[in-house]
Amino acid sequence: MEGGQAIGHLVVSCLLGIASCLGLVVMTNSLFAGDWTLFIVGAMGFGLFGYWLIKRIFVAGNVSPN
Repeated sequence: MEGGQAIGHLVVSCLLGIASCLGLVVMTNSLFAGDWTLFIVGAMGFGLFGYWLIKRIFVAGNVSPN
């Protein structure tokens, strides 16, 4: 697609960002509730989805911003 990224790529990136933020919220709430199993699950979700999103951003970074 000229001048940007395909809409499908953007939608997937948005969904990864939402999933990463949800993992961070779950992690934070479970920290205050003392639910350590849910804390670990939230941390893993935040880390994995966040890593995947950042990796996608850097791979797509070689598109020229014209």
